[in-house]
Amino acid sequence: MNLNLIHTFCLIYEHQGISRAADELHLSQPTVSYSLKQLRRAYNDQLFYRERGLLHPTLRAQQIYPDLRAALDLIASTELFSHGFEPASSTREFVLMLSDLGEVVFLPLIQSLFETRAPSAQLRIEPLDVPKVPEKLTTGEIDAAIQTPHFHSDDVERTVIYRDVYVVVANMNHPRIQESVSLDQLSAERFIRIKSSIGHDAPENLLLKAGVQLQTGILGTRVVSVPGVVMNSDLLGIIPEAVVESLGWSERLQILPSPIPAERMEVSLMSRVKRRRTAPQKWFIDLIKEGVESMSRSTGGENLPEVRYSRGG
Repeated sequence: MNLNLIHTFCLIYEHQGISRAADELHLSQPTVSYSLKQLRRAYNDQLFYRERGLLHPTLRAQQIYPDLRAALDLIASTELFSHGFEPASSTREFVLMLSDLGEVVFLPLIQSLFETRAPSAQLRIEPLDVPKVPEKLTTGEIDAAIQTPHFHSDDVERTVIYRDVYVVVANMNHPRIQESVSLDQLSAERFIRIKSSIGHDAPENLLLKAGVQLQTGILGTRVVSVPGVVMNSDLLGIIPEAVVESLGWSERLQILPSPIPAERMEVSLMSRVKRRRTAPQKWFIDLIKEGVESMSRSTGGENLPEVRYSRGG
């Protein structure tokens, strides 16, 4: 058993196949297959079985993977810290998961800092898939994610990096809504609503508790689509104020406070816990926080970076 075999095992586990592991290792598939045979002999277990074109881990593989991956991460972190990480000369690819809202509000400032500090590195954005965030952070497939939904994981740290307020948006020439909106008006109007699965259902839940059920005109999937629809219809929307500000449409819409006061929406940076972070990841996480902080200063939003919970270290 050696580090190369452990690395091979982890990549097969994470990619559920030999070909993608071979690509990442820059080895031939027969070479990786031979390494898998050695691993099977060493652990006296099949480790993986094929089903529907993918390699699935056996119970034994599931048991040993977390410790082996943690060991690799620790070694990588130790080596990188001892040699130092130089962002100015790095060619590393950093991977960040963002929703459509995150791409509009946060990405421009993050990218500006990224290009300045690490001009030879690459930044890849993956669509936010909340249920997969813990696994992808743990396996190293992504370096960070920005989201509003909460979850708990022993290997993931959640840091609140921005707080925003939900507002009601209406057409400037709306025939019934002008300057303010009441609960009765919200009950009578139709809305462009966003599917709750992406994590923006808090305002509607508060309204439900007050006995207000929003009428649906459009049920959408992208928060950033709301202002455009509202500007061209009598539909109302409830969205974070930062969306309107970032799109530059604050002068083209009525931005009205909700008749039910609510706590500010928390935007969180999800990352590995500190003990499993590599030096590049630490640098990247600090850069994201700096970018969001600069946005808060320019827009007047509330930025209070704090670790809300840290599980596992």
